[in-house]
Amino acid sequence: MLRRPQDVHASDDQPPRLAGYRKSAEEYAARYERALARGKDAAACDALWGLVARGTESVGWCEGALRSGDDLRISDAAGVCLWIGPPSTLIETLRSLVETLPDSEGRDSAAAALPAEVRAEMTREEDDAAPDIAPGDNLLECTIVWYVEAPLERVVADHEQRPARQDASEPATRHSAPLIELGPLLEWSAETPWRRPYLMVSAGDRWTAVFSRTADHSWVDSFSRRLDTRVLRTSCSSEDPYPGVAFWLTLPGGKEWRSIQVGKDDSGWFWHLRGSEQAFEEPERYQERLKAKRFDVQMLDRYCLALRIDRNNPDFYGPDAVLFVDGSPDRPRRRRRWWR
Repeated sequence: MLRRPQDVHASDDQPPRLAGYRKSAEEYAARYERALARGKDAAACDALWGLVARGTESVGWCEGALRSGDDLRISDAAGVCLWIGPPSTLIETLRSLVETLPDSEGRDSAAAALPAEVRAEMTREEDDAAPDIAPGDNLLECTIVWYVEAPLERVVADHEQRPARQDASEPATRHSAPLIELGPLLEWSAETPWRRPYLMVSAGDRWTAVFSRTADHSWVDSFSRRLDTRVLRTSCSSEDPYPGVAFWLTLPGGKEWRSIQVGKDDSGWFWHLRGSEQAFEEPERYQERLKAKRFDVQMLDRYCLALRIDRNNPDFYGPDAVLFVDGSPDRPRRRRRWWR
C-alpha cells in the first residue's frame, strides 16, 4: 500500500521507485488536488511521490500548500520538502509553522522537514529552561500519578466491580506501610513482562492515589462518572529528550475538565491549555514568551495543594494500600513508557 512521503520517512520504509514518475510537477499537483476532492487517498499519495520525483520543480507547489492553512496540505507539502531537501526560501516558512501551529500533523511534518541544526537552534532557549520544569525525582519512580477524590475503600470496592477485574490473573492484596516502603511492589521484571502492577494508596483525608510504572491507566478517569467525583491526573518528567509537566482535572460527572500541559516532543516545545480556568490558577504565567516557563513542577504542586493534595510529600500518602496486577502470561505485552 502506497503511503505518504512523511509517513514513509518516519517509519524508515522504502519509497516507491521514483524513476517511474515522468510527468511535470504541475501535472502531479493537479492530480493531488483531484484526488483530495474525490477522497482518493492512494491517488493523493501517488501524486505526492510524483512531486518528490520532480525535485526542485515542486518547490512552488510546496510553498503554496505550506501557506494554505489546511493541516493535511501543510503536512503533505512538508513531507515532499523532507524528501527533496527544503530550499532556503522555505526554511523560514517551515520554522514559522512549527512556532505557530497547534499540536497537529502539519506541525509535526514541518518540524521533521527542517534541518537538524535549525530545529536545535529553535529549541535551545526552551531547552535551557527545561531543568526548571521538572527537577528532582518522582515518588515511587512514577511519572504519572492519578488521584480520585474518594476514600480508598470506596474506590477499591468500585474498582473490583469493573469487568476487567473479573478476569484478573492475581487477586488484590492489602498492605500497610510508609509510601517509600511500597515501591518494590511496583517493580517490573523482564521475566514477566505481561505483569503490570499498580497501587491504590490512601492520600490525605479525601483522596486515593493510583501509582504505576508500567501504564497510564486512563480508565481511572472513569471514576469521575462512576463515583461522581473529581479525578486528577498529574505527570512530571525531566527525562531527556521529552521533559514535561501536566495537570489534567476532570470534574464530577466527567463532562467538564481542565487540562494544562507543557512539554517537548519530536516537533519541539508545545503548550496545551483547555477547559475552564479554575479559581486557584495563576493565568499570568501562561503569557510567558517561552512555553517552558508557562507551567512547571512548582506550579503543579501549588495547584495540587489547592485541591488538598500534598503531591510530593511521601508522608501525605498511606499507610493503607491495595496492590492490583493487570495482565496475564497468556497475553504478553511490551512495557510502555510515558512521554512518547
